[in-house]
Amino acid sequence: MSEAVRAQLDAINWRLYETAYGSAEAVPDQLFDLLTGSSEVQLAAAHQLWCALCHQHAYLSSAAAAALPFLLRAIQGPEAAVREAVLNILSGFAYHSVPPRTGEQPSWVTEIRRVLLQCQSEFEIIAQQETGESQEWASQILEDLNTTSRYRSLF
Repeated sequence: MSEAVRAQLDAINWRLYETAYGSAEAVPDQLFDLLTGSSEVQLAAAHQLWCALCHQHAYLSSAAAAALPFLLRAIQGPEAAVREAVLNILSGFAYHSVPPRTGEQPSWVTEIRRVLLQCQSEFEIIAQQETGESQEWASQILEDLNTTSRYRSLF
């Protein structure tokens, strides 16, 4: 599995994407660790990805679009703490992909929302069957996916 994951990650030109810190060139290694590492390594990678891709839920980076399929794969893993951490990241994606009341958003943000909407049933299952933070994050994702517009301006 790890060879296939590495090949999939290497097939993406990460230099075309940015994170909250600039270049997304570290993201494939973080995703690899998230999908193949020990629990401790996975949690460290999830934190790095949370900071880089949806920085404190205040910012959504373009690398989020390329990372999304790998993050969705990670929520299928057996480790509850890792699932919680990844759902936290995906919650930031859902929040920041809500269409603005006025204006347009980049096409990669629209694509993130489309993919998350396709996975809505998976989030519903987590919200219904899990407990704790996984349930809370999945419920928050569903709430944001069911929001049709968000007022983004202070004025």
